[in-house]
Amino acid sequence: MKYEGFIRFVHEMEGTKSEGDYAYLEVDENTRYRLYRAGKMAADSDFLRPYEDMQVSVEGEIEEESMCINSVNNEQV
Repeated sequence: MKYEGFIRFVHEMEGTKSEGDYAYLEVDENTRYRLYRAGKMAADSDFLRPYEDMQVSVEGEIEEESMCINSVNNEQV
C-alpha cells in the first residue's frame, strides 16, 4: 500500500547495542510508523537519511507499529 507523510528520525535505545537513529513515517500528529527494509536493521537509516523532514510517499506493508518499506518517493507529494 502507499502512505504519505514526513520522514522523521528519533535517537533511541541510548546506552545499548541497538542505540541509533530510527526512521519513522509521521502520517499525522497522532500516527507514526517505524520504518525498516526487509533484511536490514531498523537503525540502518542511511537509505532514508536524504529524505529527513521531507514529505514523501512510501510503499510498504504495516506490521503493528512498524512498516516494511519497498520504495520512497518525494516527487509531487
